[in-house]
Amino acid sequence: MHRLIRLGTFTATNTSVIIADRGGKMASITKEMVFAAYSLGKEVCFGKLNFSDGTKQLTKNTGMNHSSSQNYIYVLRSMLSGRCYTRTINEFATDYFLCNIGLEFGAERQQNAAKATLQHVEYYKEIRSYLKGIKLIAMKYL
Repeated sequence: MHRLIRLGTFTATNTSVIIADRGGKMASITKEMVFAAYSLGKEVCFGKLNFSDGTKQLTKNTGMNHSSSQNYIYVLRSMLSGRCYTRTINEFATDYFLCNIGLEFGAERQQNAAKATLQHVEYYKEIRSYLKGIKLIAMKYL
C-alpha cells in the first residue's frame, strides 16, 4: 500500500523512483533524497552553503550518488534563476521542485522555473529523447 503525501497541488506516493544513468545501471533516488536536495539546494542558491559543501552534505546525509547530488542542486539553481539546464532529474523531483518554488517564492518565479524546464525538454529532445512526462509537469505550472 502506498501512502500519499500532499503538498499544495503536489501529490506523491511514498516509494522510491528508479532512474537510469548513462551506463545503463539503475540508481534509486528516494523521495527523501529529493526532499533533502531541495532543502540543501536552496541553501546553496542563497549562499548559506557553497556548491561543493552542499553536494557533499547531500551525499553524506542521504546516500545519494555524488554526481546525482551535483545534478539535483544544479537543476534547482537553474530553475530558481529561470535558466535552461542540461542535466535531467526524475519526474517526481521536477514536480516537487516546481510545486515548492511556487509555494515559497510565488507564481512568477514558479513560471520562470517551468519555462526553464520546458527549455530543458527542448534541449534534451535534440540530444537524446523527448521527455513527455517532464513537459506535462512543467505545463501544469504555466
